[in-house]
Amino acid sequence: MLSLVLPSLLIVSPAVYVLVSGGGPNFVAEMLMGKTLALLALVVVTWLVLNYITPRIEPPSRAAKSMLIGSVLSFAFFMTSGALWLETAELNVLGKNARVMTQGDLKTQWERPWGERSRGIFVQAKVKPHQKDEEAEVVAYYTASRVQANQSYFPTSFEVALDDGYRTEVACVQSRARAVNWPQTKNGKIGLSQGDTIVVWGEPSQYTAMGNGLAIYGVAESKAIISGSFETLEESFLKPVQAAARPVGWMALGVLLLSWLPLLLSYWIGKDGPLTSAPQAP
Repeated sequence: MLSLVLPSLLIVSPAVYVLVSGGGPNFVAEMLMGKTLALLALVVVTWLVLNYITPRIEPPSRAAKSMLIGSVLSFAFFMTSGALWLETAELNVLGKNARVMTQGDLKTQWERPWGERSRGIFVQAKVKPHQKDEEAEVVAYYTASRVQANQSYFPTSFEVALDDGYRTEVACVQSRARAVNWPQTKNGKIGLSQGDTIVVWGEPSQYTAMGNGLAIYGVAESKAIISGSFETLEESFLKPVQAAARPVGWMALGVLLLSWLPLLLSYWIGKDGPLTSAPQAP
């Protein structure tokens, strides 16, 4: 049983660290936990197959059948750990994303091929500017109270103004996990109010204005909305994301490099190696 427990701890502990450490945004744990749990499930399946199924394969072609099973398991480990490692690698280089502050910058990013901005872009803007004599309106919010967990409001989109005064729409996130460092509002909730400076991580978009037919450039598919500016982005978002993703990435790389082990163990079993005697079922 120890042979199952140790690999399981190796796989799940980095994800648990990401989830409970509080060192990174919650959406990082959401992104990485699924594939991490898939690797844990593969460990369980592999242990069961190599202990209870492969040793009972009968001749002829016992070795070939064993290696076929091992190949399938190794391929599953290779693909899952590889996908997880690539995802963490993408998170570690988010700082290289293009940073947009004006309409011209946004138009330029929209016209770039998707492959050159596959990780998205960062857009700095102010939420729905208002007159100085007007009271700032809360445009999106959620509550941190478990009792009032359902009291949240995430609109489909809201208006922002870029540094050059250009007004456009950005897609709003739809979960509190992707609302990063939002401040407390006047009504005691956590949210964004008119005039707040934000950085949106999303994809550039273009749509046609009704009436005049002019092209409007905005932000779609927002992955996260961070309270603050580019000056604070490194400390408030990028470093915590990298710190949370790095241990999972190293774990995924280790599993990737060892993904050939199920194939090797299956070969030993097929050749009447040391694992040929299958445990008796209780």
